[in-house]
Amino acid sequence: MPLFVMTGEFVGEPEPGLLEAHIAWLAAQFEAGAFLLSGGVDAVGDRPPGALAVMEAESREAALAILDSEPFHLAGAIRHDVAPFAVRVLATHLDERFVTPELVRTISTPLDRR
Repeated sequence: MPLFVMTGEFVGEPEPGLLEAHIAWLAAQFEAGAFLLSGGVDAVGDRPPGALAVMEAESREAALAILDSEPFHLAGAIRHDVAPFAVRVLATHLDERFVTPELVRTISTPLDRR
């Protein structure tokens, strides 16, 4: 299945409680196999904080449709974009490199879900 990179830029202050709704939505996307990794992007200079994720979907339109139900998006607090992504090089020991105390959680998905 094709991969996509999602970039998001926050456009306002999220309402209280929205983060919890986002985390629940995100967990469901990981469990369904739509998201492979996700995280926050800090503000730099004039660029506001945002988000980045690698997604798996049938098409760009399907990836955007998944994001249509995301709580920050529904509240108008983030603007998403999605672009096709092709893995060309992969580092070794990724599990070891990305499992840190700062990591919120890992969600296992079956490899044979395709």
